[in-house]
Amino acid sequence: ALEANGRPPSDFPPEWHVGPESRVVVTGALSQLGMELILQLHEICGVGSVVAIDDMYPNTRRSRIDAVEGRLKYLQRRVPGFSSFVVPTFGIHPHPGLGE
Repeated sequence: ALEANGRPPSDFPPEWHVGPESRVVVTGALSQLGMELILQLHEICGVGSVVAIDDMYPNTRRSRIDAVEGRLKYLQRRVPGFSSFVVPTFGIHPHPGLGE
């Protein structure tokens, strides 16, 4: 890995290249860095399938909705035709009234 970032893409086999057929998993996806990585994968590499994972704290329904709505608007401005996000409720604090 230390040597890989200094080598040109042509040094790697074509099946290792990230492109339109690639499926990529990004952790920390709701952070600024995660969002930019997803956008660069789309804009530069043409990746159309990204699974985004984030453990986002505080982990309440309200904080998750606020973060997702803001990120959705940002993505819609940057990626023409982007229309939806799938946001799992797995891991959200289950007790109503706590942090809502």
